[in-house]
Amino acid sequence: NDADDEAGQYVLVDKDVKLIRDHFGLSHLRYQDMSPVLIPQGYTKSYLDGEINHQDQMADIRRAYLNIVKATKLRGGNHNNHSITICEGTGHV
Repeated sequence: NDADDEAGQYVLVDKDVKLIRDHFGLSHLRYQDMSPVLIPQGYTKSYLDGEINHQDQMADIRRAYLNIVKATKLRGGNHNNHSITICEGTGHV
């Protein structure tokens, strides 16, 4: 189980990720894939000041999405009929 990779590790994630993971029984997904980019206080200033690399963050999002799709397929989900992947964001930067 890929999610076991995080056992015993301290992982920073969006506050809603634990709730969603527990409620929907998504223990086969890694926290870091469910929350690949964090938007902490001061993010907008750091982004505008060029301290955050947009391409790196896009790569993190793509990697997380592919990991989620892979973990779902390995679990037996049919990507076309029985499982969905919701990509949600903050709506502002």
